[in-house]
Amino acid sequence: MVRLPTVGGAPPVLHGFTPEQVQSIALVLLKVNASGAAMAMAFFGVSVPLNGYLIFRSNFLPRWLGALTMIAGIGWLTFLYPPLGSRLFMFTAPIGLLICAAMILWLLIRGVDEEKWRKQAAANG
Repeated sequence: MVRLPTVGGAPPVLHGFTPEQVQSIALVLLKVNASGAAMAMAFFGVSVPLNGYLIFRSNFLPRWLGALTMIAGIGWLTFLYPPLGSRLFMFTAPIGLLICAAMILWLLIRGVDEEKWRKQAAANG
């Protein structure tokens, strides 16, 4: 019997499988993981354009930041059809990450327009 290399001790249940069977199980689990990640990206793709719309409509952040966020969200929405999302991932991921980095840098460096924030809070409260 061929012994599988273990890292930290494999569970005893794996000792009943051949190496080919263990590799097949690993391949199935990798494919399931990819499908789950694509499904998560589709849900993320629904939330990002909505956040971009809220940023676009607000007076506290620049409108161009909201427009860019909506564009990134449209890219993530391609995962509603996983084959399309997987093919376009090499384009949508860098664009989405750059826009996310722009949002983070804007919030760290400039922040929200505090004067408009206080003015609206005084008008509402």
